[in-house]
Amino acid sequence: MFSWLKSLFSAVIRAFKKFIAKVFTSATQRIIGELKDYAVEVVSTLEDLDLTNEKRRKEAFKQIKEEAEKRAIEIRDSVINLLIEMAVQYIKNT
Repeated sequence: MFSWLKSLFSAVIRAFKKFIAKVFTSATQRIIGELKDYAVEVVSTLEDLDLTNEKRRKEAFKQIKEEAEKRAIEIRDSVINLLIEMAVQYIKNT
């Protein structure tokens, strides 16, 4: 029953990776690569707190932006939002 869902999810991930490769510059891809694990960690930690989704999103945004600054990475707000969404989807599907 879940094999079709897993196949569908894998196909969506492959398509998304192709989309990322076409839409984002190599610098943006590098930034995503550098911060994706941190974003998953932050979103996962915030998931357990008694906060609204909007407060979780704002806190995740703040923490990811601060981490990027610590690492001397210039990052656009849209990329932070993308990192948050990717982390949420990753957590939901694991």
